[in-house]
Amino acid sequence: MLKTGKLDSKMLSALLTGLPQNREEVILGPGMGRDCCLIDFGESICAMTTDPITGVSRNQGVLGVHVSLNDLAAYGAEPIGLLVTLMAPPDGRYADIETVMSDAAGEAERMGLDVLGGHTEVTDAVTRLVLSVTAIGKVSKDRLLMPDRIRPGFRLVMTKTAGIEGTAILAAECGEALADELGEDCVKEALGMMDTISVLPESRIAAETGAVAMHDVTEGGLLGAAWEFAEAAGLGLHIYREHIAVAESTRAICEYLKIDPLKLISSGCMLIAVPESEPLIEALRDAGIDAHDIGCFNERGDRQIIANGVKAFIEPPDADELYDALARCQQIV
Repeated sequence: MLKTGKLDSKMLSALLTGLPQNREEVILGPGMGRDCCLIDFGESICAMTTDPITGVSRNQGVLGVHVSLNDLAAYGAEPIGLLVTLMAPPDGRYADIETVMSDAAGEAERMGLDVLGGHTEVTDAVTRLVLSVTAIGKVSKDRLLMPDRIRPGFRLVMTKTAGIEGTAILAAECGEALADELGEDCVKEALGMMDTISVLPESRIAAETGAVAMHDVTEGGLLGAAWEFAEAAGLGLHIYREHIAVAESTRAICEYLKIDPLKLISSGCMLIAVPESEPLIEALRDAGIDAHDIGCFNERGDRQIIANGVKAFIEPPDADELYDALARCQQIV
């Protein structure tokens, strides 16, 4: 039986093997740790990515827009527009479809983007609304950021805190139960994290401050993203647990639900590879974006997290902690 969430790395690698690669314009196709595909259009490069929103019943439109745009940001691309696909079950409500589409359109408008098209359908193939957003952007060749530019000794910087998206989702889906146990202030702080999901601001600063590559932290959390980033670079990585920032509300919710905040979906947190971390961290903090140097790439190929001197291997991403947490919330309610 399959686990809910992303396919594990072995299954995904097997599916990727043998995919056709016939067009010379495609300079980056599918692969582990790759956020986008890249197509050479002459003077500029087209970046494209697609993501579904399946694990939530609220804020789907907002999340769908930003999760896709964040993938473009990882390659230094400027977003242009979105394709939106929405599938609804026969027993769904038109009002819910309206809400999701309105939220997505409103967020696109706020970001200065066009909704270019898409598809809507009612089908018994789904039991609740499923949203999928494809984002399209462009980047000049001299501003393109790529994992293969990372070298041994380069530093790994994370922005904001681990578990941002998961914390916000859990607060939205299970707020009443969490407030009873952890207090309303904790839930309010967690809900506020929905406003920090975009990584476009830090990606633009990083591109101007020496970054060579970036990776958006999504399903599998910070540890899963760190493994994917190192895999895409073909390098090893050591990260230090005490340098990883975790918000108090995230820590409290994760402890209560018995999940690991470093394996919790974390859109809003960006991993950045840079030769020297101090200029980047200073530039980010000057812009009001918290950032931390959490580790270093190495040529040995081992990927480890170090906590108080104790080393443990970073495993390929598995099912996100969010799904177990949502199940526990339902039991509490």
